[in-house]
Amino acid sequence: MDFNLKDYQNELGIQKYFESYDNPYWSTERNPYKEENNRFLGNVYADVKLNDVFSVSWKTGLDTYATNGNQIYAVGSSGDDDSAGWGEIKRTNVNYRNIYTDLLLKFNKKISDDFSVSGLLGEILIMFKALLILRGEKI
Repeated sequence: MDFNLKDYQNELGIQKYFESYDNPYWSTERNPYKEENNRFLGNVYADVKLNDVFSVSWKTGLDTYATNGNQIYAVGSSGDDDSAGWGEIKRTNVNYRNIYTDLLLKFNKKISDDFSVSGLLGEILIMFKALLILRGEKI
């Protein structure tokens, strides 16, 4: 059996189905997807020596982005949610934020040339928030 994927619609402009999926050429031509992403990443680090034994370090970082997408399924596509071919428009909005911070108190005491004691006391805080909104409607 020979398949010609480029022959994806009949003379009436109706899609010739590719099993239960849209033909890739049909999707490329009729089911556009557009997406816009805005992202910011950043971090700060500081290390302060308090005396010969103690030091403090602080680190914080931020990763945040927003993604907005728009998917259109043409009438006759099997890619819409219920595969009925009614067509559909989906809008996707994703907002993501991750904040990381840690504060450490470091201890290092040299007892002799061959022996030292060190320790670490601190906290780590991770705040994470994500919001996903999907909307779809029949055409």
